[in-house]
Amino acid sequence: MTQEELAARAGLHRTAVGLLELGHRMARADTLLQLAGALSISPAAFFHGIYWTPVEQPVERKGGAFGFETPTRRNAE
Repeated sequence: MTQEELAARAGLHRTAVGLLELGHRMARADTLLQLAGALSISPAAFFHGIYWTPVEQPVERKGGAFGFETPTRRNAE
């Protein structure tokens, strides 16, 4: 599917899809829902295997990291 096709299905502008794909823009929750719908998948499936690990110490430091798991790794744990 091209960016143009995805954008049209999601009700977004093609440049918005391109900026998201390149990581130059962060998507809002409603945009993620539109993209999931355009791809004919549930929002849960859209985020399947993605998790956030917060920084534990020190408390003053903010942040964390995203992680990505394959279904095989998740089932093995």
